[in-house]
Amino acid sequence: VGLSTDSVGDPIALAPDVVYGVMDKLDAGLYHTNYGITGFWSQSGGGLCLAGDFCGDVYNGPTGILANYSITSDQLSIAADGGLILSNIAGDTMFMNLKAGAKIRYAIDDKMAVQVDPSLFLGLNERDFNKEILWVPAAFMYAIDAKIKAGVQTGIAGPLDGFGDSYIIPLNVSGMYQVDSKLGVGANFGFSDIAGASDSSGADGRDLTVFANYAL
Repeated sequence: VGLSTDSVGDPIALAPDVVYGVMDKLDAGLYHTNYGITGFWSQSGGGLCLAGDFCGDVYNGPTGILANYSITSDQLSIAADGGLILSNIAGDTMFMNLKAGAKIRYAIDDKMAVQVDPSLFLGLNERDFNKEILWVPAAFMYAIDAKIKAGVQTGIAGPLDGFGDSYIIPLNVSGMYQVDSKLGVGANFGFSDIAGASDSSGADGRDLTVFANYAL
């Protein structure tokens, strides 16, 4: 749900991810959440647009067809993350990007962890408009107890062409409650660009995400 100044409730969207474990170290899925596609927790639009003008057509992307392969899974865990990103699906020209990235997590102890998920989107078509974008989310997470976790995330993102004039710095605060071994629920409050390079950066761009994870 968008909570930006003068546009509360625009957009309201439902963004499902469906992921299948191919083998112990490899999973693949269809992603609509911003977290699944870029690594950033905040969500404004995407998936199915239920209300508002900001997200445009009912279904317009971005949509990720992505795979994750675990390289290490100890105190330092690293996974390769990549695939195909489709956007402007309902428009005259669909944009296609190749995602190449990694998920890097370091467990400080049994309660605290830091995670960085850098990725680069490479434009595959319509190169005049569809160029490379860098995403570097960084998060700190804390387990309050066995069921309750909280975290804060920031980072930087922007197009490589003119990065210094157009980068954004999001800020997110999130909490999650693990109901049982299969179901987790939570919420995230985020600022889409709290301190980026543009004149529109600041606290006006806000969103609230309510989410659930269910493992079959």
